[in-house]
Amino acid sequence: MKQNRTLALVLFTLISCGGGGGGGSNNSPVVAQTPTPPATPPTLSFDELKDQYEGYYEYQSQWGLKMINASSAYARGGTGAGITIGITDSGLDNTHVEISATRLSNDSALNYSNYTPNTKQKRHGTMVASVAAGKQDKTDITPMHGVAFEADVLFVAIQLAEPDPDYDPVDIGDDDGSGNVSGAPDFTGIDNFFSQLFEIYNDYDVDIVNNSYGYSGNIIDYTEAQVRYAFPNTIAEMSQVGTPDSEKTIYVWAAGNAGGYADQGVDYSSPELLPGMAHYIPEIQGHSIAVASVDENGQISDFSSRCGVAQDYCISAPGGRITAAYPTSTSDTGIYIGNTNDDNYNNCITDNSCYAVTSGTSFAAPFVSGGLAVIADHFEGQLGSQEIVSRLFATANKKWCLC
Repeated sequence: MKQNRTLALVLFTLISCGGGGGGGSNNSPVVAQTPTPPATPPTLSFDELKDQYEGYYEYQSQWGLKMINASSAYARGGTGAGITIGITDSGLDNTHVEISATRLSNDSALNYSNYTPNTKQKRHGTMVASVAAGKQDKTDITPMHGVAFEADVLFVAIQLAEPDPDYDPVDIGDDDGSGNVSGAPDFTGIDNFFSQLFEIYNDYDVDIVNNSYGYSGNIIDYTEAQVRYAFPNTIAEMSQVGTPDSEKTIYVWAAGNAGGYADQGVDYSSPELLPGMAHYIPEIQGHSIAVASVDENGQISDFSSRCGVAQDYCISAPGGRITAAYPTSTSDTGIYIGNTNDDNYNNCITDNSCYAVTSGTSFAAPFVSGGLAVIADHFEGQLGSQEIVSRLFATANKKWCLC
């Protein structure tokens, strides 16, 4: 049996990883309720602070916060303050009530190179950002807050495709067994795109970068030679040569949703190509993490890719039926269409305060990105990047097994 480590805080088209092949997002509406916030005494002990955080409606409504023991970190003062999370995703609706404009970096790029993403294109990224760093309002009626609710966000929007109903592993050529790769499509443009993207985060000294997207294809179906042939510049930029290990940007990847294609005979025993790269590439080991999804019972989600061969660089986190911000507009009410006679739905559309329950490793990854930010905040520069990652793995809950 292999141990399944689950995040616990003690202190060629890119596709989104929100779901696919039966493990899709399956977004469903969430109706806010009026909370009864507990009173705040002038001074509180650790246990009292912990109880206070756990008493907020937002905390109680986002089951993943309890699973990762977030309240213990909050009670110790770790909330992500002073830490920047980079998020590359489909787009961000910075008018949604869950997104804090004051914590959104001015260096963010919210538009595509040739046009502004529409409401639908902003949804996946907004949902991911809300899970990582959605605002906390102790008196609000919102049904969730982000893991690192005081972290800053530097967001870069990129165009992502919807998951394909048929699993189609990306082709990066053939390895003849001696390390010689042939027959590969030209990946130069894609490789340069990623290296330039990651250069932005490295140049701005972003602490953690969340990547809830990827390519189809199990990492074990490729070789190190193929990966290095297709992504030499990406690997070089992620490696951050010349940067001390303590100062390197940490890259967090959604492991993939290949389990959702099990009925097609797809092998989902290990992460997909990009999240699984650390298995082959020593230069990124220690600051590149793949994230699988677990459900409320701590079991690996059916749709999720497993950690497999990348288990030393992989962790699981809440990703099944997660509550997240759900952008709407007058021209695109999304899943709220047909509910216009309900005042609750009407109200959330009016002020862009709608939420949805969603599933996918896309939403497990920001739990880890937010968790890293909370750890980094708590230790206030005492731990370097790789030490923070080591602390994350060391404190993970290992009581569940992937058998």
